[in-house]
Amino acid sequence: MEPLDVEDLPGIGPKTAEKLREIGINKIKELKKLSRAKLKDMFGVVGETVYERTRGIDEEAVSSEKITFEIFN
Repeated sequence: MEPLDVEDLPGIGPKTAEKLREIGINKIKELKKLSRAKLKDMFGVVGETVYERTRGIDEEAVSSEKITFEIFN
């Protein structure tokens, strides 16, 4: 994951990526160097989630249910 762009990490959208790029963070490898405290200061609770996901930690429950969408015209 380290060579990937920060936006490739689940939970990081365009606005978060933009804030990271403003401080010179473009790749997950660079993002991984930031402390939990720094990310929390920048993004609140989301920052803690980002910190964990850069390290392969994701506590979100896995579901085996298949979601089906139907589109009607």
